[in-house]
Amino acid sequence: QEVDKATSSDEFYGAGIITARLYRPWLGAKLLQTLPKSLKKIAVLEQIRRKTTRWGPLLLDLLVSIKSAGNAGPLVVGHQLGYIEPSTIRQALKGIFQNLSSPSPIQNLEIGNHEGPKNAEQQFELEQPKVENAYMKILDQLFGNRLHVANRLGADDAGVSNEISASPEYGFGSLVARSEHRERFISEVQTAAKSGDFATDAPKQQLSQWLLEAQQAPKANSLAPEVISSLNSDKSALATELLSNQGLFFKESQWLIGSDAWAYDLGNSGVHHVLASDKNVNMLIIDSQPYSERAAADASRRKKDIGLYAMN
Repeated sequence: QEVDKATSSDEFYGAGIITARLYRPWLGAKLLQTLPKSLKKIAVLEQIRRKTTRWGPLLLDLLVSIKSAGNAGPLVVGHQLGYIEPSTIRQALKGIFQNLSSPSPIQNLEIGNHEGPKNAEQQFELEQPKVENAYMKILDQLFGNRLHVANRLGADDAGVSNEISASPEYGFGSLVARSEHRERFISEVQTAAKSGDFATDAPKQQLSQWLLEAQQAPKANSLAPEVISSLNSDKSALATELLSNQGLFFKESQWLIGSDAWAYDLGNSGVHHVLASDKNVNMLIIDSQPYSERAAADASRRKKDIGLYAMN
């Protein structure tokens, strides 16, 4: 359109444009028939994202076709065509024809930008499927404050995206780290219970009782408030240090919750690691997809039987 609207003052006035609708198979003879005999110069514009050779394939094919005609032919000047805004088309054409008409044209002159404008990516927020709400309500009623879902959506994991934190791999890793942290805390409590650094004897007695039941959730959690209260009353430096991790006096019910998407490739998912680790981790897989929908969508892929896999 810009060439058609060109006036006599424009460098590209009266220029012709050849657009190849079919590139392969290359029909050089037909191309030569379309070129006027009076043609002196040709500008070849190629859009190449990854430049692997100095010369573009279209330029080389055109040169071979002209050479096969057996005459000198027109001068061929290659250009690398990038992204051009509609408002800069005239400026781009001007640059192309100025280069073409110069005594020594620049080969592979870049026209436009390497990258076009990036489309604004549509933002999708992960959310818990509504079908899982009933199961979450049951778990909340059963375990209350003891419930810890490692891969719960919206959990406060600094610097970790929801896509990663909701995966079984990340959830299992965080549970292992959490369990190891509590084991270290239990060792610290054992050392503290034997020390004489408390201001009173009450913390030592409470800690000793708690250590006997530290791995038994009901008893450990019933003793935890009394232990914390005695440490608060003691006010010693050691008591203050233990209180900085007072949440570890409570034994959590740790869970991983996922969907049937975890059931397609056990070997490449965190499910395999959970089952093979022999760790005390509860895992709930919610298969909510109707069988008819599943069969129609992808009958060639079979979900793995996670329950059977776990029993073996």
